[in-house]
Amino acid sequence: MFIDGRGHITLANRMCDDIFQADTSEWLEHLYYDCIHDHNFVLFIQYVFLTETHAHEQLYFDDGWSVKHYEAYGTPVTNSKSQLHGVVVVLHDITGVKRLEEIRKDFVANVSHELKTPVTSLKGFAETLLNESMENQDVQRQFLEIIWKESDRLQDLVGDLLELSRIETHNFQLNLQPIDLSKIGAETERLLRKKADDKSLQFNVSSEGNKEMIGDAARIKQILLNLLTNAIAYTGEGGEVELNIYEEAEFIVCRVSDTGIGIEKQDLPRVFERFYRVDKARSRDLGGTGLGLAIVKHLLEAHEGTIEAKSKPNVGTMFTICFPKEWSGW
Repeated sequence: MFIDGRGHITLANRMCDDIFQADTSEWLEHLYYDCIHDHNFVLFIQYVFLTETHAHEQLYFDDGWSVKHYEAYGTPVTNSKSQLHGVVVVLHDITGVKRLEEIRKDFVANVSHELKTPVTSLKGFAETLLNESMENQDVQRQFLEIIWKESDRLQDLVGDLLELSRIETHNFQLNLQPIDLSKIGAETERLLRKKADDKSLQFNVSSEGNKEMIGDAARIKQILLNLLTNAIAYTGEGGEVELNIYEEAEFIVCRVSDTGIGIEKQDLPRVFERFYRVDKARSRDLGGTGLGLAIVKHLLEAHEGTIEAKSKPNVGTMFTICFPKEWSGW
C-alpha cells in the first residue's frame, strides 16, 4: 500500500482486499485514517509519517471470527532533497508462524509438566528413604515399588517422545513388504493375553477374507498394540475387548472395540493430540504417556491409512483403521 504525502491512499494491491475484508479500490484518493479502522495500524502509519524513519512492528487484526497476525513494515519515500513524498506499507501474514509457535510452547509446557510429575515423586520417596530410618520392611518395599513404577513411567514417556520425534522427521521411512495382517493380529493377541486375563476380560481377535497388504509389519504391530493396550487399560474387569480384521473393497480394515468407560463427544476430536487426556488422573494411574494415539495417527498417515473413533460414555469405544491394500509408496 502506498500513501502519498497528504495522507491519501494512492495504491493498494489485491491482497489488501483479503487482509481488510473490503474493496480497497474504493479507498483510493481517500485519507488512510478514514478508511483503515484498526487503531494500532493507523498509529503505525502515523509514526512513519512523523519520524520519517523505517518502522517494523507485529500487528494483529481481529474480525470477530478469527485473528490474523502480520509483520508490518513501513518505509518513508523521499526525493533527492529528502522531501517526503509518501509512505510505503507492507504487511506479511505470519498467522501460520504464530500458530506453530503456540503449538511449540504448548508442547514444551506439556513435556515439562509430564516429566516433572514422576521426577517429583522419585525425589520425594528417595529422600524419605535416605533421611528416615525405617524399620518397617513393608513400608520400605512400598516406597521402592513407587520409585520403580515412576521410573518405568518416565522411561515410557522419554521413549514415546523419541519415537514421535523419529516418526515426524522428513527422512522417516517404512520397511515396506508384503504382509498378512491376520498374523500380526495373532501376535498382538499373544503379547496382550496376560494383561487381559489379569482383568478377566473377554479378549477376542478374529479375521476374515484376504488380509494381505503392503506395509511395515513392525509399525502396524505397534499401532495395534497401542490401541489394544488402551482398550484393555480403560475397560473394567469382566468387560470385552475385540480386534476384528476384515477385507472391505480396496482396504484392509482393523476394528478395535471395547466395553470400557468411553469418551465424551466433545473430547473425541482431540484424542489424537499429543498429551491430550480425557481423564488426566485416571491416565496417570494407568501409566499412560498421552502420546500413544498421536504415534498411531502418524504411523497410519505414513501408511496412507485412516482412523475413525466412535464412543459412548460408559458403553465403550471403537477405533476403525483402514489400510490400502496397494500402497502408492511401494
